[in-house]
Amino acid sequence: MLEFNGTTIVIAISFILFVIIENLIFYKPMKKTLEERANYISGNEQDAQKNLSEAKSLVDEKDKKIANAKGRSSQILNEASIKSQENFDVAVKQAKRNSNSKIEEVKKNLEDEKVAVQNELRKEIGTHAATIISKILKKDVAVVNVNDEIVDKAMRGEL
Repeated sequence: MLEFNGTTIVIAISFILFVIIENLIFYKPMKKTLEERANYISGNEQDAQKNLSEAKSLVDEKDKKIANAKGRSSQILNEASIKSQENFDVAVKQAKRNSNSKIEEVKKNLEDEKVAVQNELRKEIGTHAATIISKILKKDVAVVNVNDEIVDKAMRGEL
C-alpha cells in the first residue's frame, strides 16, 4: 500500500513550487515570445495581403492603360489611313486633271498642225498636178482652179 507521510507532502509541495517557478521562468517568456512571433507573422500576412491587393489593382490599372493606349493607337492609325487615302485621292484627281488638260492641249496642237499640213498639201497638190500634167502632155500647163472637194477626197483616200 501507499503511505502518506511528510515526505510525500514535501515532494508534492516542491513539485507544485517547481511547476510555478518553471511557469514563471520558462513558460511565461516562451509564451510571450510565441505571442510576439504569432503577432509578427499575422502582421506580415496582413501586409502581404495588402501588398497583393495593391499589386492586383496596379496590374488592373496597367491593363486598362494598355487597352486605352491600344484603342487610341488603332484610332490614330485609322485616322492616318483615312487621311492618307484622302490625300491620295486628291493627288490622283489633280494628276488626272493635269493629264486631261495636257492631252487636250496636245490634241489641239495636233489638230492645228493637221490643218496647217492639209493647207500646205492643197497648195502643193496644185503645183504637183501641174508638173504631172506638163510631163504627160510635154507642155507647160498652169493649173488655175483646183477643186477642193476632190483634193479632200484624195487626202481621205476615197478616190
